[in-house]
Amino acid sequence: MGNVATTLFGQDKKQEANDFLDVKLAELLKNRASRQQVKASSFNKLLLRFGHLNRGFAKCKTVFHSLDNDGNEVIDLQELAEGCHKLGFDISTEIVDKVFHATDLDGNKSIDFREFIVVLAVLYMISTEDGDKVTNLDPDIIKSFNIAQETFCFFDASGDGFMDRKEVTAVLLEGDKGGKQLEGVAMKGTIARRFEELDWDNNGQISFKEFLYAVQGWVLDEDDYESPPSDEEKEEAVAAKSAAADRLRASDVSNIWADASNRQFVTKSSMKKQQAFKPSM
Repeated sequence: MGNVATTLFGQDKKQEANDFLDVKLAELLKNRASRQQVKASSFNKLLLRFGHLNRGFAKCKTVFHSLDNDGNEVIDLQELAEGCHKLGFDISTEIVDKVFHATDLDGNKSIDFREFIVVLAVLYMISTEDGDKVTNLDPDIIKSFNIAQETFCFFDASGDGFMDRKEVTAVLLEGDKGGKQLEGVAMKGTIARRFEELDWDNNGQISFKEFLYAVQGWVLDEDDYESPPSDEEKEEAVAAKSAAADRLRASDVSNIWADASNRQFVTKSSMKKQQAFKPSM
């Protein structure tokens, strides 16, 4: 009975944290939309800026490891609370606690790197809501968070801090030049898939938290989520590179040409394979 009560208490706490964060983020986004002087003229132009999202999100890995004091590849609540002070976030312990539980998707009381990108973006938004600046974050990270907010606000035509299916459909059709390329079943299927990628809890609305989870999957590769190599792995890589250089010097011209051609082919094949897993916007 005690375990059941504990579980229910944990579920109630997580739901309370989720409700708080959704409302808080919606409020922040509405305020941003009202202040935003220059809006993107089209979704296609926003897509051109997604390279900045990739750079900024990837650099979050450095911040993640700086807060992971025990090096176990996850961040617990204490590490996050201490990290907020290190990063210059002026946020109460209560809010940090709610953000932590609301973004801990699997409920294992720890934050992995995928969850951390959302945590960092949310804490940045809350800490700068009064116009305060955060100087301890890389400018590329800050830029990526601002682009993510601008993109969300572009979808959110009603300005209520959430996106619904009609708003997403309107933006994707506009990005497809008025829907001339996507028609009928193909159009409906594509939009349905995009919406499902965004609407994680299937409630018909997309919160900013859900949006961030989906977008990072669009702009980051699996390699971006991997841990940095250990000292031993670095030494092995250096040794392998040295051995490859020795073999290259010993090769004749024809072997060098064949090897280069093969590597080019593999690289192109790998790029095509990676692109196959990217959503087509």
